[in-house]
Amino acid sequence: MFDTIHHTDTPVLSGRPLFSAPETPVIAATRLIAGDNGGLLLQSHPYSAVTVAAGCLIVPEKGDLVCAMVQGDSAYVLSVLERHTASAPLTLSTQDTPLHIRAPSLALEGTESITMKTVRFSLVSHTSKWVAQTLRQIAGSLFVSAENAHKKVENLDATEAGHIAQHAEKSMVLDNEIGAITSRAVLRIDGGQVHMG
Repeated sequence: MFDTIHHTDTPVLSGRPLFSAPETPVIAATRLIAGDNGGLLLQSHPYSAVTVAAGCLIVPEKGDLVCAMVQGDSAYVLSVLERHTASAPLTLSTQDTPLHIRAPSLALEGTESITMKTVRFSLVSHTSKWVAQTLRQIAGSLFVSAENAHKKVENLDATEAGHIAQHAEKSMVLDNEIGAITSRAVLRIDGGQVHMG
């Protein structure tokens, strides 16, 4: 698979080939060691510059057992075979390349927790459902836009705010069994007609 093809029409200069044939790639299982400059090196080929292959999404670390391809002065880490510490987390990375996952159905499950950190987050869905025992939302500003909104609370619905402004374009209905409106300073009711009782 990695055999080198030698061409018989290689240009020659003074009886010597002008272009040297590339060395046959070597596939090796080896450990990663730290170089003098802090970079990673292959234990089996410590003088080859190590590059993580685009298909190796798990970030290799010092001490990991890896599968590497070595050709000349270059080495590519193809995959991580064994972590140096069994409990060390697996980090998926595409370096600076965006990662897209396409599938008919995708399930993401964390038995303990899931944390997402990003500068911008967008969720586009035809139907979205959030189910939680406790849900906390913290935001500097919160904007909600909907054609229709319906909220049902079994027990207490409490709102605390410095100021509350409600504006209904057409009508507003308050219906309850026992009601109370309390104002410590001024209470104003203004309307074209006011019906009490």
